Amino acid sequence: MSTKGDQAIGIAAYSIGGGGGTGGSSYASGTASGAKGNVSVNVAVGGKGGSGNAGGTVKVKNAGTIETEGYAAHGIHALSVGGGGGNGGAGTVAASSSGIGIGKEKPKDGTPGGNKVQVKAVVDVGVGGDGAGGSNGELVEVINTKTVTTRGVEARGVLAQSIGGGGGVGGGGNDAGCQYGAGQRQRRRERRRRW
Repeated sequence: MSTKGDQAIGIAAYSIGGGGGTGGSSYASGTASGAKGNVSVNVAVGGKGGSGNAGGTVKVKNAGTIETEGYAAHGIHALSVGGGGGNGGAGTVAASSSGIGIGKEKPKDGTPGGNKVQVKAVVDVGVGGDGAGGSNGELVEVINTKTVTTRGVEARGVLAQSIGGGGGVGGGGNDAGCQYGAGQRQRRRERRRRW
């Protein structure tokens, strides 16, 4: 067998596992509003990415002469690659709080009257999903009983590789909420009589 040209490989045997899928994204939104104090809790959790599949076993047995010429024109290239893990999904929260709350408050001297602003609280939790792990490359075996001749830069006679897949990236947690409103506190004015 003879080949000529860049990356013109004599025998190429590959097994490549599929990559894992991306986890689903999660979105939560809510609104807290009104004249009274209130609490809003919003949680979004992204899904976990899927695991990659393992590369299969690769076996090559050659009993013929091989000659190649060209850049990276290997004589025999056997490769098993595990699939990469899927990325985690994003968790996004978009909540808002608005309004004015008014309530009664007694002045320090004990007389009735006065105003106060009610408390509003918004709790937003956005959690990204986990990235999944990659899978392994499996056994790669090459048996060659004849002459392999290569001519060219990076042109290897026999190249056997088993490579594991990389893990997925974790999803992001995002908070896009807002709070707005106004309030004021007033106290009763005491009138004093002059004598």
